[in-house]
Amino acid sequence: KLTKMMAEKGMSWPQYFDALGSGNQIGRKFGITGIPTMWLIDKDGNLADLNARKDLEAKVKALIEE
Repeated sequence: KLTKMMAEKGMSWPQYFDALGSGNQIGRKFGITGIPTMWLIDKDGNLADLNARKDLEAKVKALIEE
């Protein structure tokens, strides 16, 4: 069902679903407590921030200047 919905919605990015809700492995590992969660990725594809919503503009500017 997830694969079909992704195709219908044009969602080309990776998806993870294990039906465990708030108890899922990725959510616990990265401290995800709500959806949507905003992560910031640097120019090399590395995870730069797990809570990018707070002060996003300054964080993006700092990454661009690196």
